[in-house]
Amino acid sequence: MTRPAKILLIGAYANGNIGDLHQASSLAHHLSAILPEAVVHATSNSVAAKPYDFPRPDHVLPPSILRDYDRLSEYDAVIVGGGGLLAAIHRPLNSPNWPLHVTPPIILLSMGASAEVAQRCQTLIRRAAVVTGRDEQSCAVLRRFRDDVELIPDPILADERLDALRAPRETSSPGSA
Repeated sequence: MTRPAKILLIGAYANGNIGDLHQASSLAHHLSAILPEAVVHATSNSVAAKPYDFPRPDHVLPPSILRDYDRLSEYDAVIVGGGGLLAAIHRPLNSPNWPLHVTPPIILLSMGASAEVAQRCQTLIRRAAVVTGRDEQSCAVLRRFRDDVELIPDPILADERLDALRAPRETSSPGSA
């Protein structure tokens, strides 16, 4: 019997804005639809270190795992994204050495990218197994470093749990429950 896939999500999930707040949860939700048995962990190297939404709080890891290459090697894949992780500096993504020490395949998912930051992260972009941009502008920046970049919007945009049109039609006032 094979063990379930073990996947690490890396993002700016603890920045505190609404997109980052739900990004890890949306990624985990989408992964559960295609890999229901997968064991998914998340980590965020955000300076603010605010809480973020994740279905298994016990699977939220400290950012120190990003430099623990032995622990990183236990994963079957490392998914970096979504969000503007290549639009502003996010450590350790800008380190030319970091992607060289990460042994599982790296997937850059729905990345927002600026020319200046992508230039500093080109080792990561070139070494990743898969690279996708969240918008056409980001894809154009990423294609300066490789030809096979695809467009995939941020996962939260495809998360039906966050769709305001699908929100409950009934509302309640405080104290009416």
